[in-house]
Parts: sequence; C-alpha cells; structure tokens
Amino acid sequence: AVLQSNSTFVAGPNNSSLIDDDDDELVDYFSTSVGDNDKAQFANTATPATDNAMPLSSSRWNVLEHNVRSLPLFYPLEQSAVFVPQASASILSARIAAILQSRSIAASFDAVNAKVDCVSKSRVEFRIRLYRGRGEYNHGIIAEVQRRAGFDFNYAHDVNAILDAAEGKNTKECEGIIPTIYHPETKGEEGIDCIDSLEGFECLQMISDILCPKDNSKVMIEHHNFAMASLSSLTSFDRMGERAVQISNELFTSERCADLRQYVLSHVSQDTNQTPSQCLMIQSLEILANVAKNFSHSPSRLVDLLSVNKNEIIAKLIVNIENAPINSHAGDLSCVILQNMFASRAVVENSIPSEYRERLVTSLIGAVSNGGECHAELQRHSQYCLERIV
Repeated sequence: AVLQSNSTFVAGPNNSSLIDDDDDELVDYFSTSVGDNDKAQFANTATPATDNAMPLSSSRWNVLEHNVRSLPLFYPLEQSAVFVPQASASILSARIAAILQSRSIAASFDAVNAKVDCVSKSRVEFRIRLYRGRGEYNHGIIAEVQRRAGFDFNYAHDVNAILDAAEGKNTKECEGIIPTIYHPETKGEEGIDCIDSLEGFECLQMISDILCPKDNSKVMIEHHNFAMASLSSLTSFDRMGERAVQISNELFTSERCADLRQYVLSHVSQDTNQTPSQCLMIQSLEILANVAKNFSHSPSRLVDLLSVNKNEIIAKLIVNIENAPINSHAGDLSCVILQNMFASRAVVENSIPSEYRERLVTSLIGAVSNGGECHAELQRHSQYCLERIV
C-alpha cells in the first residue's frame, strides 16, 4: 500500500529524480537564486514552542536552519513525506532522531545536508531528508522518507512512526515492530527433538544445497542472501511458532545439517569489512540469535554451541559489542545471543572465560551508553547482560 502524507505535494516516480541525491550536496539545477530564497524563508520560519510529543534527541542530528535547503524545482517528492508548518529544523531533526533510537533503527547522520541514512532491523535501507517548502509552503519544512534497498512488511510501520514523530504526534502506540506470527494448527507430538514432518527438513536441505553445494561450485551472492534470509525466517519463533524450535534443534544438533551449521557459524566468527561478507555475518548473527531464543530454556546447550574452537564465537560476539557504535545491529544481536546464554546464573559463572570477562564488562558498559543515545534495543539487551555478569 502506498503511504499517504498529510501534505498536498504531488509525488513523482521513485527513480526519476532530476537531483543527483547520492551527492553530498543537493543541487537544484533549475533555480539560480536558491541562497536568497533560503535566506528569505529562514526569516519567515517561526520557531515553535517547547516540544512535548517525545523526549528530544541530543546532538546526534543537530540540523540548523541554514542546513535545510529549499525543495528543488520539479523534484518528484515521495508520497512518504509530510509537511510540518512553522517547524524549527533543530526540533524536527531531534524528533526524528529520537524515534529512530526508540525503534532501534541504525542511522548515519549528516547535519550539514539535513539527511540521515538508515537501516531498519529487517535490513531495509532508506534515507530521510529535510527540505524547506517553496511558495505557499515556505512557512515550514518537508520531511521525506525514501526507501533505497530491501523490503519488509514492517517497513510501513517504521515510515508511519517517523512521519508521525516529525509532526510531533505521540508515537508511543507505534513503537516497536509488530511480528508476523505463524500459528500452526497442531503442534508436533514428538517434542522439540525432531521435526514432526518432512517439510521442515526439506527446507533445510534445499538451503544447504544452495549454500553448501556438493560440487563446490561458486554460488552467487544473491543466492546466498536469499538462502540465509529464508533460514532466518525458519528459525524465528515470531514467524514460525513452535516449528522454529524444532528447526533450530535440527539445524544445530543433527549430523545431516553439519555442513549448513558450519557455514552459519563460520560467518558469525568471520572478521571482514567487505559489504557482501558483512551482510552474511549479520544474517548469521540473526540466525544464531533466533536459535539462542529457542534454546533459552536450556542455556547449557548454547554454551556448548558457542564454546567451539576455543571460544572463537564468544570472542567475536565481544568484538561486535565493542564495535556497536559502528555497527549497532551486530552489537545488539550479539547481546541477544549472550542474554539467552545468561538465562541461568549458574551458567554465567562458567560460560565466559576469565580472560574475556573484564573485556566483556567494559564493552557492555559502552553498549549501554551508546544504545541509550542511538539504539533502544541495544541498550536494553546490553543492560540485561551487564546485570547478569557483574
């Protein structure tokens, strides 16, 4: 469904902009007096009173009035945009930064160009940009949300929350993500130790055939991403219900899935800055986090799983938490995995090697601070781990 804004701007096609929006500077090729127009509009822009809709952000996205350029002529504005009359650039940017934090959306802020590049928890990439209105709309600011890559049904919830926050509306009711839950008609009678039908195993086998071909043929990165995304969905309790527990058990205990299991774990512990491999690392962390949630009733199984190869995976999780300011999603997923391993205090004492404990505590303290500024779920999950280990 197309997201409607409250403004009367006409939306154009998604990919036919006359603006090279990938550049750092927004250039209006059809206006010769942008600077003068902007100055006049700044003078006519009233600063609203105190904002009570939600707590304001600090200096994460400190956009000033002169940073917000006029909407370029003939610019095909997205329908996922809203016009905010009498808006102050600083308050509007603070509202948006605050809703991004509360919804745990990773963001890279650019105050000079009044834009922020975002990645949602479901890995949808999008950009938020502020423009000053023209003509009869020169008394306010436009906030536009433009999807760049990826797709997820929950993206619409994120966009609606961002636009509502920009307008100063109460966003408490739309915080978080609404899970797509699969409710099976009947539960398997054999418990979680095996899959109660061939359907789940066949899915795992197809994914294994893609990721671990017997002939060692090269697999395209698109096939990797599709297979890993499918495996992430299969192991998600929110999406698959009790079947996810059965599939997780099959994936991480069955000899039939040994190659697939090794593939996932190898990418969890992979140390790379390359974009394709980093995407596979995030997907592997998502799968392991799903499995950790499904195994939370038996944390000792998680300890055995994460302690392979001289605690290589645990060491990588700590590195991810240390690097949370750079990659908050990886840091948060790492905290989720440890959180489920720490479900039992008896396990906590023996699960983290002594040489890693001090480093983990330090990284968790930093993650709590960083999460409070930029990523709510990172703050909550790291705080839980910190309380369990200290």
